[in-house]
Amino acid sequence: MLKNKQKNNLGMYFTTFLAIFLLASCANSKKAQTQDDGELIITQQRLLCMGLCPVYLISIYSNGKVEFTGEKNVPKTGSFAMQLSKEDLQDLVTNFDAIDFFGLKKEYTKDISDGSTTYISYTKGENELKIMDYYGAPQKLKDLEQKVEILIFSYLNK
Repeated sequence: MLKNKQKNNLGMYFTTFLAIFLLASCANSKKAQTQDDGELIITQQRLLCMGLCPVYLISIYSNGKVEFTGEKNVPKTGSFAMQLSKEDLQDLVTNFDAIDFFGLKKEYTKDISDGSTTYISYTKGENELKIMDYYGAPQKLKDLEQKVEILIFSYLNK
């Protein structure tokens, strides 16, 4: 059995560790939201399925910077940074606006197994929406997800 003083020391160490961890997490969260004064405007993440689904996370900033982390069934695995051309960035933004992204539901799902879940988010001004697409999303959303993926994969292959 631990003596009361030892228990208090363990509690103090745990509290200190927790405080440092939380502060570091907050700092990393802010860093993830902005990069070189660019605002995070688009994210797309595909999760694992039982087949050959690509598994990745894409973060696109208002200044055209892209962070890509590929895990499985993608052109390159690992973490990569790249720069979109102004034209490609504008084309993506135009596509999000053209499908009325903010008018879509937050979730598309059905009770089926072995689908791949895609999370896609878009921020424009004060508007922000993150959509979970597991099954049953409208074709215009599926097409948009594919455009994001094809564009970023094309940059990875350059």
